[in-house]
Formats: sequence, C-alpha cells, structure tokens
Amino acid sequence: MAAVSGLFSIASGIAGGSAAEQSGKAGAEAHEYNYNIQERNAERAREAATADIIGLKRTEYKTVGAQRAGYGAAGVSSTSGSALDVLAESTSMAVLDQQRRRYQGDIEYADQKNAATISLMNAYSVKEGGQATAASSVLSGAASGISRFTPTQKQAPKLEAQKIPEKIE
Repeated sequence: MAAVSGLFSIASGIAGGSAAEQSGKAGAEAHEYNYNIQERNAERAREAATADIIGLKRTEYKTVGAQRAGYGAAGVSSTSGSALDVLAESTSMAVLDQQRRRYQGDIEYADQKNAATISLMNAYSVKEGGQATAASSVLSGAASGISRFTPTQKQAPKLEAQKIPEKIE
C-alpha cells in the first residue's frame, strides 16, 4: 500500500509541475501579446501626431492666406504695421500648436513604449515563476513519494532493569 501511495505522490508532483509550467508559458504568451500591441500603439501614436501636425500646417497656411487676401481686398498692406503683427501672431500660434502636438505625440509614444517594456518584463517573470513552481512541485512530489517507500524505523523495546539476586544459590 505504501508503494502505491508513494507512486501517486510522485505522479501528482509531476502533474502539478507540468501544469505550473504550462500556466507560466500561457501567462508569458499573454504578456508578450500585450507587448506587441503596445509597440504598435506606440508607433500609431507617433504617426497620429505627425498626421495632426500636417493638418495644423495646412490650417495655418489657409488662415494666413485668408488674412492676406482680406487685407488685400480692404486695401491694407500686409507687409508692415498692424496687419503684419496679426500675421506674425497667427503664424507663431500655429507653430506653437504644432510643437504642442509633437510633444503630446512623443509623450504618448513614450508611455506606450514603457507599457510594452513592462509587459515584456512581466512575460519573463511569469515564465520563470512557472518554471520555478514546476520544479518545486516535482521535487515536493518526489520527496513525498520517496518518504513513503522508506521503511519506518521501529523502536527497540525498552529494556527493563532486572533485579540481580544478592545471593546465588
């Protein structure tokens, strides 16, 4: 009976170890998937910022063009005075908007890259943890099984002191 119990302990340890390793691999794959998504999102954030900046440049070009046309239709020179100040202010604000959007894109990119790095580190950690748990489970099952095969030590009977007769007859 002890042999059967010992074999079950060993088999249980191996099965538990296999399950722990598979769990670690599955967890690592999930984190690696997240890593890939976050890497793509980082690139998309940068591309979106670039597209927005192009749109801002077009808007600025149209705005300044409309202002110049308005000044020209009104007979105001756009090469000096208040009209030039307004055009310069419009251009400055447009450049500032573009820089702000570029900065936002850089922040979004960095956030996604950081999240991707954390996901990759988690993948490694989960995989290593699964392997360590697997090894522990196998060793524990083996130790438990082997201990059931080892015969238990029987204690020697206690010797009682015998009275020695004082006289031998």
